[in-house]
Amino acid sequence: MKSKRNTLTALLLLSVLLVQLLAACGGKDDAAVTTAAETVPEETEETRLYADVPDENLNGWEIHFIAKAVSTGSFGVRDVYSEAEDGDLLNDAVFRRNQTIEEKYNFTIKFTPDPNGAPVSIVQPSILAGDDVYDVYYDGLTKSAPLAVEGMLYDFYKLKYQDFDMPWWDKAANDDLSLAHKLYFTYGEHMIGPKSGLYCVIFNKRMAENYQLGNLYQYVYDNEWTFETFASLARDVYQDVNNNGMCDPEDIYGYGTEGYNAYTAIIGCGVKVAGKDENDLPYLTMNTDRGVKAMEVMMASIGDKTVTHFTSDIKNVSNVWTEWWSNCFVNDQMLFREGAMHDVPKLRNMDADFGILPMPKMDSDQDRYYHTLSIWNAAMMAVPITCREVDSTSLVLEVMACESMYILTPAYYELQLKTKSARDDESAGMLDIIFASKTFDIGVVFGWGDLYSIYSGCATSRNNTFASQYASKEEAALAAMQKTLDQLAALE
Repeated sequence: MKSKRNTLTALLLLSVLLVQLLAACGGKDDAAVTTAAETVPEETEETRLYADVPDENLNGWEIHFIAKAVSTGSFGVRDVYSEAEDGDLLNDAVFRRNQTIEEKYNFTIKFTPDPNGAPVSIVQPSILAGDDVYDVYYDGLTKSAPLAVEGMLYDFYKLKYQDFDMPWWDKAANDDLSLAHKLYFTYGEHMIGPKSGLYCVIFNKRMAENYQLGNLYQYVYDNEWTFETFASLARDVYQDVNNNGMCDPEDIYGYGTEGYNAYTAIIGCGVKVAGKDENDLPYLTMNTDRGVKAMEVMMASIGDKTVTHFTSDIKNVSNVWTEWWSNCFVNDQMLFREGAMHDVPKLRNMDADFGILPMPKMDSDQDRYYHTLSIWNAAMMAVPITCREVDSTSLVLEVMACESMYILTPAYYELQLKTKSARDDESAGMLDIIFASKTFDIGVVFGWGDLYSIYSGCATSRNNTFASQYASKEEAALAAMQKTLDQLAALE
């Protein structure tokens, strides 16, 4: 039985690997790329994979999750708990998944939705008090990092049942997020936040047609979707329609975004604040030849005021997100906007058609695409050190992720995004590329020297002062990095 399981696992992992290889290239086959969700086999006796955990009776044990409430906004967590089926695709998938595993292992899921959107601020005092209140919490990476170095979180690599070689875990993400061979935050197929939080480029098809820009997907097929191409398409679209000398919601824009997304553009160029060596130890990578070139490329597009307008540029509005960023795009006044995947379903009632594109590459020689998410807001999971039933928690997380690959992932990916929201088959192919090219930056997760802020500062000021800013921050960043490593070593 173990031999069959290993064979099936190898086949599925091979299919996922092929997805990632195809997504990395820029050829025409990109449009036909399939995702891990699509390679999930039908649930037959011959193909169904199961978590390698004992058929344990947990005797009605209650596992307690805490995460941001849905009412807090786009990053609210919908994937933990459902009271009953109600016809909503995601809600019903969560309900069926939970019902399946709760009945099999005889436990119940308790969920506390935090209405303030700050689970760490609740969990941390609980840990300091030594209270076993929460078994699992979801919050942004930068909010969990301080808890990790203070010894408040379990190392997932030491938990009993986590098998990170299985396809319901993202091995590439774990490789990015581990530090000194320790992993304090991760995600699996039971979590949609790390997918819905991914950044992408959304374009208004009516405006693309009006400006006679042709088939924008063709640039991806021909491996020409670079920041130079992107800038040439968006440049000079801006029009001061009301002639008041201000950027406001009455004008027309080539590209609308926020300052943080200068960093997501750098990630798109394949550059990070920090990389890691063969010993899983970090080193700074911003000031390399590639890092400097990426900065120049970013400033020539994102930092060019004839191409890009930031939320900070907009005047005479009470809510820049609705009155400008959202409304201008929907009303055919913005050609491109950058947003997270969770923004896509909100556009389904838009009159004009829209399309989805990956973040551009630095140049056509770049080997693959790269996409990241909000390091503050997108939910990742962690297990507090005060969790006393840690083996039971580990078991539940493993079966939860496994079952989700067959129930939740198809509901989220195929139905919620592709069928209902993406308006053409080509956009669906772009989603495949984006999901297969997630990456995480350990240097930003731990915030060493606040280095990532150099990117947004230069872009929004339209002034490339990278060299001087980096020189002023490097020493502090290296000291902060070493302090983190010393703190983690002291936990052993």
